[in-house]
Amino acid sequence: MSVGISILTIILTLTVSRSAIEDAARESLRRSNGSFTESDVDAAVTFSIVFTVIVGLIFMGLFLLFAYKMRAGRNWARITLTVLGALGIISSLANLRLAGGLELVISLIQAAVILGAIVFMYRSDSNQYYNASARAR
Repeated sequence: MSVGISILTIILTLTVSRSAIEDAARESLRRSNGSFTESDVDAAVTFSIVFTVIVGLIFMGLFLLFAYKMRAGRNWARITLTVLGALGIISSLANLRLAGGLELVISLIQAAVILGAIVFMYRSDSNQYYNASARAR
């Protein structure tokens, strides 16, 4: 679920916020060398988008790997997902002041889903599952 929300967030950020990315690229180019062309701005925007997608895909791949290992009863994966989840919640809450409309709703839903997942990972039946898995190894 969280991976799906992350994909949706990346798509919305890259499509809805393209003008903000362009403005930031123009400002950065203006500060760095003063003169630039529209092709410089397009190159910077394209780089930003590609970089964001690649980092997002790597993060989601790692998230899925850790979720698979957690399902296999690996406690280290549960702890890693807890830390990543906490960072995700902090990131979502930090972005609330910048978000508006649909982005705000998605950030709140994402934070709630992550928090719910963390709570479920540490329920007593989950702890029993990890303890049984550790004994079986």
